[in-house]
This record gives sequence, structure tokens and C-alpha cells, in this order.
Amino acid sequence: MLKTEPNTEKNMKLKFAAAFFVLLILNSLIFAQNNLNDFIEQITEESVRDWFYRSTDPSWDPLKFHHGKNREEGSSGHDSAKTFIQLSMEDYLGVENVYIDEFPWSDGTDGKGYNIIGIKYGQDTLNSDIWVVGAHYDAYDKDHTNTAPGANDNGSGIVGVLEMARVINTRESDATILFCLWDAEEPRRSNHSWHSAACFGSSSYSGPSGSRAWINDHFTTNPAEAGDDILLWSRIKGNINLDMFGYPDDEYTIWLYHGGSEWNSSIDQSEISYPEIEAVNALYVTAESYLEDYGYDDRNPRNYLTVLGKGKLEYSDHISFSRAGIPSLEYAESSWSSDPHYHKWSDYYRPSSGDLNFDDENPQCGIMSMVIRGALALLTDTAGVKLTSDTPTPVELINFCARSLNKHVCLSWQTASETENMGFLLERREGYDKEWQIIADYLHDPELAGQGYSSLTKEYSFQDSNVTMGRSYEYRLSEVDFNSKITDLKSTSVFYVSNATELVTNGHAYPNPFNPLVNIEYDLPEAARVSVHVYDIKGNHVMTLLNETTYNAGIHMITWNADRFPSGAYLLRLNAVYNDHVRHSKVFKLLLNK
Repeated sequence: MLKTEPNTEKNMKLKFAAAFFVLLILNSLIFAQNNLNDFIEQITEESVRDWFYRSTDPSWDPLKFHHGKNREEGSSGHDSAKTFIQLSMEDYLGVENVYIDEFPWSDGTDGKGYNIIGIKYGQDTLNSDIWVVGAHYDAYDKDHTNTAPGANDNGSGIVGVLEMARVINTRESDATILFCLWDAEEPRRSNHSWHSAACFGSSSYSGPSGSRAWINDHFTTNPAEAGDDILLWSRIKGNINLDMFGYPDDEYTIWLYHGGSEWNSSIDQSEISYPEIEAVNALYVTAESYLEDYGYDDRNPRNYLTVLGKGKLEYSDHISFSRAGIPSLEYAESSWSSDPHYHKWSDYYRPSSGDLNFDDENPQCGIMSMVIRGALALLTDTAGVKLTSDTPTPVELINFCARSLNKHVCLSWQTASETENMGFLLERREGYDKEWQIIADYLHDPELAGQGYSSLTKEYSFQDSNVTMGRSYEYRLSEVDFNSKITDLKSTSVFYVSNATELVTNGHAYPNPFNPLVNIEYDLPEAARVSVHVYDIKGNHVMTLLNETTYNAGIHMITWNADRFPSGAYLLRLNAVYNDHVRHSKVFKLLLNK
């Protein structure tokens, strides 16, 4: 018998095909990861801060995050926040997909609580898996001063849920996603007898009242009882709970918890056995990896979150899901119990430069954006959110802003590209609880006409002269395509001051704290004479940087070298005088740390 030589050419082709197949898989994984990165990068430090503070309208505070405000149950601030959250969810998910879930307080009074539930349906409305993303929106002051702004606890969670709804609402998903803002989590209206609850189907609430009531009233294990208002327990695959993650003890550190100690493997008289330990551990490990892989700083991507696995925690809304046998996660800041502003009047919003009361930023919007991105990445993959759409984005919007000028509000926006864009609509409302009114449209205002198809950057502007001194206005920009479909793009707000020009838009000081150089950047909407003076914390004038120096409209920057000054807090005041003799000023608090 002749010994045959191996078919070298055939083997080489097989090896090449195998290598090509491996390369194709790796490329597809990289492409998918890049798509996910692009998707979650819609969450930025600025988009997070916009819920707390808008430089164009400092009085804007519907969520009652600012100094002296109160969001405890029963307060007017609590009702204001409830209304604003509901309207925001309706803007993202549609009015028909948002409802208020009313329940009785568990403290023996006749009061009622109000959960806010937003629904984004999966591709199979009746049978899709369900993921629940939640946070509580009530606040608490343990000193009972009737001042509980709760900017971190739990403003960070509120903003996290709203930001995730904002980004995900434009995409299809395999699973149905419930965006839930829970009421009565705090001890003011909650029965914190944590170890006495049945699973669900019981009228007694334990722990956080709002989430507990919702599970009791809307879950069933019987498929025959499931319907529009009753969810089949087996469809609920997990809960992501965001609670107080804006003031970490260690920089870029987040704690991740799972449910409490009352796990039950049998639900409703042993009808169902649930592999809770395996399921929750798998979710826990996955969530940890997503936080560390995707929880990076959008301003410096080299800064990543570090996750400290802290095991079980029984003191938030995730416990309601854990006790019903549903895998649940709690995202919280490191050392939350040692947060100096925890459950105090001092838990109000302030920028990185601090204010006259405190030197710290609260909450830290950069850290918040990192945590929200990590949670969004987990939800995107587990709920099967589609990162690409068969329908082209009609307009790629770069920015949309409003600023108060002399006798009008100037609205400006910029597009990076346009596809089948017929034109724009501008709407306005006075207060977040008022109806939107169209003030301009492409049919009657030529400056709002779209470009049709364009890959070039285009700038637009419109002047709203029908404004009244001392009022706040919110504006919304929408696009109309060739099929007359209207797509909301973005909203912004402004506080209008008659006959006054805003000195600074997006003004900031950096770095802050500093040593010894600090840069002050500011934007003049028109030519002005600018003066800059520095004072110590006692109000003593220590230096003049500019004195009635004329600058044209545009962005400018000055630098202060404090090399010969001692460490401490300083106040820097910018004054601008315009041609009509209108004067405007802005104060920065600076921290020199040698």
C-alpha cells in the first residue's frame, strides 16, 4: 500500500477558515462592546447635573434638591416631586404607559403613598421577561426640622432611574422594563419591623412601604389571575435598586449588595421552588463586572469604579423583591452610614466648589454618572435592549440651549447631521406642571426649516420675545420628518430677567481645589466691561485681576496665581457692565490647598 502525503493545501484552507471565523467572532464582540460604550455614553456628568441645577435658571428645582427644601411624605415638596417625575416619565414613555399606584401608609394613619410606575413594553407584551429598575423618591430628616431635600438620599437614585428611562426609551427591547419611583421607603412612613413580612399576597407591609405594597397588590403565581394590572411572578427576572450613591467614602468606590436574610425557596404554599441563591449570585457577579467595565469617568476614562462586594443589606426597596424570591441588587455609596449629611438638612445640592456652609460637592455628579452607566450597561444586556435601530435617527443633535438676553430669550441649537428632516417645532411652558404650547414651527418660521439630508454641522437660532420679567420658562425642541412624524429631541429651561443679560453660561473654575493656579472661564453674550476681584472668606479684598476691561462677546478665561497667598477659601467676583449700563455679577468659591 502506498503511503499518501497529507493534503497540505486543504489543511491550510481549513486553518485559514478557522482563523477567519475566530477573527470574525472577536470583531463582532468588539463591535458589540463599542456599541454598548456609545450607548451608555449618553449618560454624562453634565446630563446628571442638569437634573439638579441649570445655570440658565438657578431657581429651577421641581425635585426639591436645593437648600431649605423638603421632600418628606405629606409635604408640598413631595407632591411637587411626584408630579414632575410623572410628567418626565410620560415625556419618555408616553402618557398611556405611566400610572400612579396608590397605597395606604403602614403607620396606622389614614394617609396614602404614591408609587410612580413607568412601563416600556418588550417585543412580546404579554409574555416578555420583566426587569424592574427602581429608586425611592421620598426623603427624611432625622432631626425633624421639616427640611429634607435629600439630594443624595435619594436624589442620586431618582436621577439614575430618570436618566436610564431617557436613554432606553428610544430603543426596542426583548424584555419589558418597569421604571419605578417608590414612595415611603424612609422610616417616617415605613414600618421597619424588617423580619415579620410574608412574601406577597399579604396586606401587611414590612420595611419599605411603597415597594412592599406594590408587590403585594400586583404579583401572582397563578397564570389565570395575571392580566393588565397583575403580573405573573415567574416573569420577573430581577430588580436593580439605586439608593444613595453620590457621596462615596473612597474615591471611585461603590458598594453592591444583594437581598436580605429571609430567602424562601417556596412561595405560596410550596407551589413554586425558586433557585434564589444561584440566580442572585449570578446576577451579583454580572453586575459587579459591568460596573467595573463600564463605570468609567466620561471626562477621564482612565478613572474606573472599584466595586466592594458587601453581601446582604436589608434596608432598602430591594428587600421587598428579595423576600418575594426575586434576584435583587442594591447600588449604594461606600460607607453610606458615615455620610455626614445622611438623613439631615445638609443633604442638599451644591457644586464642586461648595457653598458658604460646606466645602464639599453634594452629590458628586461625576461618580453618579459612572454608577448609572454601569447599571445601564447591565440592564441593556440582560433586558435585550437593541443598540441599533432599523429606523435612521432623523436628527443628530449636538446641543440645545436657552439664555436670557435683553427683552427676549435666545434659543439656539446645533445639529451634526440630518436625515429626512423637514423642520423643527419649538414649544414652551411656564412651569413643569403646565401644558406645552407651540411658539414656532418650520411652516411659519423660515429659520426653523430643516436641511432634509445633510452630514454637515448646522446652527439654528430663534428669539422668543413674548416673555415676562421674573418668570421661568421651559422649552422643548422637536423634529418633523418627511412622513410628518414628530420626534422630541431635548428640553431646556431659563429664568428670564427683563432688561438684563446673563453674564456666565457654563462658567466654571478649574481645578478647584487648586495650588497655586486656578482658571476662571466665562461666556459673555455681548461686549462688556469686566472686573474681577478676589476676597478672603471674611470679605476682605485681597486682589484685583481685572478692572473695567472691555471684552467682546464670547468665551474668555483668566488665571489667578495664588502662590503668595495662604491656604484657605476665597471668593472671586466677576462683574460685567454692558452698553446699556446693565450690571451682572457671579461669585465663585475657590479653595486654595497648598
